[in-house]
Parts: sequence; structure tokens; C-alpha cells
Amino acid sequence: MGTKLDEKKTKTDTASLFELLGSSAAKNLREKKHLLEVDHLDKEELELILKTAACLKELKNRDAYPLDLLRGKHLALTFYENSTRTRTSFSIAATNLGANSVSLDISTSSVQKGESLKDTALTLGAMGVEALVIRHASDQAAENLAKDLVGSRGENISIINAGAGRHAHPTQALLDCLTMQEDCGSLEGKKVTILGDTKYSRVARSNARLLPGMGAKLTICSPAYLTATDLNMPGVSITSNFEEAMTDADFVMVLRIQLERQEESLKIDRDDYIRNFQLNHDRLGAASSTVKILHPGPVNRDLELSSALMDDPKFSLIETQVANGIFIRMAILALLMTDC
Repeated sequence: MGTKLDEKKTKTDTASLFELLGSSAAKNLREKKHLLEVDHLDKEELELILKTAACLKELKNRDAYPLDLLRGKHLALTFYENSTRTRTSFSIAATNLGANSVSLDISTSSVQKGESLKDTALTLGAMGVEALVIRHASDQAAENLAKDLVGSRGENISIINAGAGRHAHPTQALLDCLTMQEDCGSLEGKKVTILGDTKYSRVARSNARLLPGMGAKLTICSPAYLTATDLNMPGVSITSNFEEAMTDADFVMVLRIQLERQEESLKIDRDDYIRNFQLNHDRLGAASSTVKILHPGPVNRDLELSSALMDDPKFSLIETQVANGIFIRMAILALLMTDC
């Protein structure tokens, strides 16, 4: 009896998934073709992505994988910067949907001979690639590539931004939002504090564009030398006062100090940073009694975040973020590449 009920529920969940994929919001998203930044999406499209990810997660919990939504379709993972979580989750997401993903080895590709992003995309498109997932050190790499393909034989390729310089990381912000919504139901009125290196953080910038529109009260806290100067926008409060940022926080998203992006002249005093901005159990006192901790990874253990707090299941949502990254990226691929 239990198995039959599970099968019935799985069929219901599958029907719900196809309803989402066939919705007017999904059609609008496919017409946009690309995912370049969260503020290119309207509220309905944002909610569609989150609902689709949640539906795909439920199907996973019912052992309904692999799905067959993208059988015969190809996507390319073009990562010009190192990645573990994002690259791997996109690869797993593609496999879960029945698609074939090709991971471009930049170090041995024609990029090393001077091939442009556009020509790389055109070459991949000629081989049947329908979506190109790109991470690049340039802030505008994904957006410029999408523009460059207009009017060319590669204009039907969907460009998905998997991280662009300091500027944007839309799928990370979406998985962060999904993770917090799962924990509290709604972000309306919730205080979210982003703590750490915001000056060099694409994660901070995408979340600053997403979370206030979802009803969150966003506070950004960094030492003065690591404070983003371009995030002074509606719904965002900026401070260097740690206690102010932590007071009544429902979620604290800790960011890595991004040594690889910083100017050579910037010298960080590790001990001073730990003393004033590291998050650990002792410094949670002013936060909400139900506060949860997030981090986009990788973590500099015992620098921006103590190992003890990072590994404490009472507070940490970090592993949930990693898992949810697969479902968000599945949702993006399904919504952009499914023929409905």
C-alpha cells in the first residue's frame, strides 16, 4: 500500500513539474533565453525557479531520478576560473535531467591559442551545444557573450552565468534564497546579514539584488577596507559595526576573504580580522535564537568562520546550500532547455 501511495504521489509531483515548465512564466523565461543576473528576472520568474527547484527536490526524495526531460540535449561547462561546487552541481544537474554535459578544459583548449569567447561558443554550438555555462574573471563576460551571439549562428545558445568577476553569481543567490525559504517558510521581514569580504564578492552583489525583493531586510557588514561601495541600494543597510549587524539576525551569510581578487597593495591582518569579524559560537549572542549560518564556500576555516560553528548542525545550513545548488541548477536547465 505504501509503495502505491508513493507512486501516486510521484506522478502528482511529476504532473506539477510539467505544469511549472509549461506555465506562462516559463515561456517568458525561455524567450529571454539566458540567465545573466537575478535582476533580469521578474518576481514571477524568480518564484517559478524556486518552485521548480523545490519540485525537483521532492522528486529526488521519492527516488524518481534520473529524469528524461533533456534527453539528447547537450550543454557545455566553460569555466575560466576554478570551481568545485558550481561546476560539479551543474554536471550532476545535467545528468539528473538526462542531458549530456561537456566540460571544457580551458588549459588545453583553443582558448590558449587566443580563441575568443564568441568563437568558442560558436564552435560548441556547431557541435550541437544548446546551453553554455560560463564562469569568468571578467565582470561582464556572460552578458557580453550573450550580446555578441545576437544575429550570429549561435544566437540560439542559452548563456548561463556561473560567476562573473566581482559582479554576479545568480545561481548562488537563488540557492541561498531557496535554502533560507525552506528553513523559515518566507523571507518577508527576516533579517539577513552578509558578513565579510563584500568588496570583492559577486555573491554579495547578486544577493543584494535578490533578497530585498523577496521581503528580506538585508544588512551588509564588512571592515572598511573590504566594504563594497556599490551596494547602497533600497532595502540594503551597510555597516562596519559587527554587533549592529548581528542584532536580531535570522540568517548570517559569511563570505570568504577573496585573496585572489584583491589588489596587491591590500594587506589583511589575519589576527585583527579574526578578533573583530570572525563568526563563532561566542558571537551569536545578539542574533535571533533561531539564527542559521550560510556560506557559499569554499570556507577559510577558522578565519571568517570557526570550524566548530561551521560543523554545528544546530546552526549551519552550509551542506543544505550545496545540495540545493543541484536543484536550482536543474531548475534553470529544465526551464531554459525543455521543449514545452
